[in-house]
Amino acid sequence: MFGRQDIAEDMVFTSDGKLRFIRFEQDYFEATNSIIYKEIQKQFETRFTELVQQKMKDDPTFIANFVEFCTGSPFLPDIDLNPDFHIRLEFNASEMEQDFLPVVHTCDNCIKIPARAYYADIEVFQHKLATAMRLCGNNFDMQ
Repeated sequence: MFGRQDIAEDMVFTSDGKLRFIRFEQDYFEATNSIIYKEIQKQFETRFTELVQQKMKDDPTFIANFVEFCTGSPFLPDIDLNPDFHIRLEFNASEMEQDFLPVVHTCDNCIKIPARAYYADIEVFQHKLATAMRLCGNNFDMQ
């Protein structure tokens, strides 16, 4: 059985406190209608970064579980060897209603959330994310 990677804070955050491997994007529909949700999404990005910082302190396995949920692997590649690696967090209006759970596409390293980003309510997002991760269970285990 493969082990889990201990993911250190410097692997997750840049020196200025930004998430190193998360890219926030909008789907095509969103890009053409971005004024509607821009402020909510900006607030969500800040709160999401704070959530990751807090969760890493509270639960050392959180980030490996999150990475595995989004990519199918609990490992982050070496940043120096793979500088273009990222998980795309997409604000999606064309496919998702506001109350949908986050959806992942592991082949693309993508997690999609509703365009309104749960109105930047990080507690709602945290609950939706935990539910989605729990429903996936151990689907990626190689046992």
